[in-house]
Amino acid sequence: MSNTEVIFCNNSYLIGEPCHYSDKKGLKVIYEVVRVMEGVPLFLADHMHRLAQSAYKVGYTKALPDSSLLVSIFRNLVEKNNRETGNIQLNLEIDNQQIRLYASFIPHMYPTPAQYEKGVSTGLFFAERKNPEAKIIQSQLRKRANDIIREKNLFEIFLVDQHRQVTEGSRSNLFIIKDGTLYTAPVNIILEGITRNKVIQLARRSGIPVTEKAWDYQEILEKAEALFITGTSPKILPVARCEG
Repeated sequence: MSNTEVIFCNNSYLIGEPCHYSDKKGLKVIYEVVRVMEGVPLFLADHMHRLAQSAYKVGYTKALPDSSLLVSIFRNLVEKNNRETGNIQLNLEIDNQQIRLYASFIPHMYPTPAQYEKGVSTGLFFAERKNPEAKIIQSQLRKRANDIIREKNLFEIFLVDQHRQVTEGSRSNLFIIKDGTLYTAPVNIILEGITRNKVIQLARRSGIPVTEKAWDYQEILEKAEALFITGTSPKILPVARCEG
């Protein structure tokens, strides 16, 4: 962290200081990552709605901090850090119905123009996220995914569940194109992405059929005409190949 970077840590803005997270067992940490473009945090209302949904999914029954406060944290971090672009992560730490908030700019990796034009390499990862409908920090799964991505020089890997279904990317949603129809996994087995929902809305508005259905991984490798992923950092990104 830069010695001049401003972060938000449990109701205070700190300059050049680390935020000390709790290591208490049993904590649940839900989070949102918001993209900043031209100094504007994007889709804040959607992110705040999903944060509330995640809190409910993990059993938090009290009211969250007012959404206007959460929105102000993002805007203040943009202003205080004088940043025009980047990603801000907001963590909400839940401990026995008590919460703590942390937020800061985090390292990001956006696709290159060539990757948007030619597509990216992807692979399969036979694993499932716990409580996939909630955006929860799952450190072990994230580390395993990162290790595979690095070792195989991939951009992303897709999770395959016990039923052989491809559910979602490790940090993205997956779309499949077949016979003029868009396919994407249903929301009960994935994290419902903000960009994913925007794509579905635009497709249906444009008369493009959309079916929420998970595909068998072998079916994707053999029958899909095209794939693309969506997410906060990649936006909408074509897939050039998927390793079996």
